[in-house]
Amino acid sequence: MAGRPWAGRGHILAAPPSAPHQPGATPKGLNVRRLMLGSLLVVAFLAGCGDDDGIVTLDLTLIGGAHEGEYDATAQDGGCSYGLTGVDGFGLQYSRDGQEGFTSLQLIVPSTTDAAVGTSVFRTTATIGPFVEGNNYDINTLPDAEPIGSGTVTVDDRGDTATITIEGTTADGVGIDATVECHEVLRVR
Repeated sequence: MAGRPWAGRGHILAAPPSAPHQPGATPKGLNVRRLMLGSLLVVAFLAGCGDDDGIVTLDLTLIGGAHEGEYDATAQDGGCSYGLTGVDGFGLQYSRDGQEGFTSLQLIVPSTTDAAVGTSVFRTTATIGPFVEGNNYDINTLPDAEPIGSGTVTVDDRGDTATITIEGTTADGVGIDATVECHEVLRVR
C-alpha cells in the first residue's frame, strides 16, 4: 500500500465503512406518510380479490374512551401485505366508506421477523366514524416518530395467510385489542 497513497482505510478517497446492520432497525428518515400511502396501494392490488368470506376479518375491542366496545369487520379489498412497507415489513390496510362505526384499521410493522415473537415497534390507527375526520386511536412507536402510546404486535406469517394480534394503549389511555385474520397476503418481496 505504500506506493498507493490514494487507497486504504482512512484516506479521503477510501470508501467509508458501512454502519453495521442491526436486526429490526429502521433507516433514519423513514417517511411514515410514504409507508401509509404504500399501505393504501394494497387496496389497488387486492381490489376484487377474495371469496365471499373476504380477504381479511378483523375483531377490534376498544377499552375505555368514548367508543368503548367490540367491533367486527370483513373486507373484500385492502388487506395484508408483506414487503410493501419495507424489506421485511408487514402492513394492514382496512378502510370502508361510512359515517358511523368501525371504518379503518391501519398497521405498519417494520420487521415481520421481530413481530413473529412480538415487537413493540409498530404503528397502528383504528378509526371510528368517517375515515378522514373520524375519531382516531393511535399507537406509534416507530423509531423516527415521537412515541404515541405503547403496545405489542405479533404477526404469525404463514406465507399465503397470517394472523395479526395487536395489544396496546393509546396516549390517552384507551386500550386497543385486535385480532386480524389475513386470508390472503400480498407479497411484493
